[in-house]
Amino acid sequence: MVTRTKNSLGLTTNILKVIAIISMLLDHIASGYLEAGGAVWIVMRTLGRLSEPIMCYFIAEGFFHTSNLRRYALRLLIFAIISHVPFTLYFGTDPLFETSVMWGLFMGLLALAAWQHPKLAIPWKLIAMFLCALLAFPADWGYISVFWILAFGMFRPYRSVQMCVFAILGMIFYLAPVAGAILSNWTALADYGYRMGFVLAIPLLTAYHGSLGRRSPILKWGFYAFYPLHLLVLYLLRFI
Repeated sequence: MVTRTKNSLGLTTNILKVIAIISMLLDHIASGYLEAGGAVWIVMRTLGRLSEPIMCYFIAEGFFHTSNLRRYALRLLIFAIISHVPFTLYFGTDPLFETSVMWGLFMGLLALAAWQHPKLAIPWKLIAMFLCALLAFPADWGYISVFWILAFGMFRPYRSVQMCVFAILGMIFYLAPVAGAILSNWTALADYGYRMGFVLAIPLLTAYHGSLGRRSPILKWGFYAFYPLHLLVLYLLRFI
């Protein structure tokens, strides 16, 4: 069982969130400004795989720490709505069929809430989880966000099990779809090999000791606001 003590050596919530923000920024700069397949592009996109696991981890942690689940879910939903336009503008996606990762995180929170609900029977919990995964399809990272949040929440007391299930889910749902392309043509490794970067999150999450770090409204809200703001800024920079 995991023991989380504020005085133990390790990474705080704030440090991991800063890492997620930097990772996200590198990933989006590479995907929007650099030529795919280059060495710098590969490095930046590989490091960019850190952001999603860290965000999913803290959505699960947030579920257990929040004093008001409805307010927490509403906050995620609001930022999912706010992020939709900057996301579609920057990535040039169809606004009717694709949206940002924030929507997937929101669905993951709902799926975990359904699983933890004491009055729901197992069949209804499984149905709710399936529906949340299905609804997360249009989001960046899709349903993998839902599964990772569930894994981090369901196995929360056991850090080693958390990380193993996280890695297995990533291999199945994130790497398996492109494995055929890589095996049939090794040159595709330059296009898809960066996906293995998600496993780099394991040592970082293992080093987390459960402490928030410095308490600040700027840090709390800045983590949410950064996502739509940085996409909007990157989009506007194209015209300068």
